[in-house]
Amino acid sequence: MGERGEAPKRGFFILERTPSHIPQLSRHTNAGCICSLRSGSSARRTAAGAARDDARQIVSELLRAMGYHVPFVALPGPDGGVDLLAYKDPLGTTAPRIKVQVKHRDQKVNAKDVRELEGLLRKEGDIGLIVSSGGFTSEAEREIRSSTKHIETMDLERIITLWQEPYDKLSQSGKALLPLVKVFFLAPAEE
Repeated sequence: MGERGEAPKRGFFILERTPSHIPQLSRHTNAGCICSLRSGSSARRTAAGAARDDARQIVSELLRAMGYHVPFVALPGPDGGVDLLAYKDPLGTTAPRIKVQVKHRDQKVNAKDVRELEGLLRKEGDIGLIVSSGGFTSEAEREIRSSTKHIETMDLERIITLWQEPYDKLSQSGKALLPLVKVFFLAPAEE
């Protein structure tokens, strides 16, 4: 968020504070190192504009770069509620086992969506992850907090933040889904 609670312009993502000697940037955000999405073939390549299947792949690539094994990514169409499975070990024998539901739509995830994922968390060590490009209703957040199951959320802002951290570990095809370019600024001379 910017200094006045403004979101940065679409396509620019914040890493660090903006040096105050760069007024055109400090006016819009408190970031100093900005990751910018390359224009590529179209603006639809951004996380918000990605196709539903691309959104699944983005999450899959992110989990792999974070050190998880992703043995299952649902094909287009009905998926029974689980879009991805991710494990810490190749066989999925040790916790955590993450069951991911990707909701790539304008509407916010609601409490019903949370309860549906919660019903799929049957084994000890299962964790639910709801990824929503539209965000979460307050009822959904309340449902997650009161759940006896471990459920995490990931909105667009969190995807971008997490995408930056292991960016160098992403596969080339992963980087192509959501390509970032780091832009650095010269630090002001100390007086």
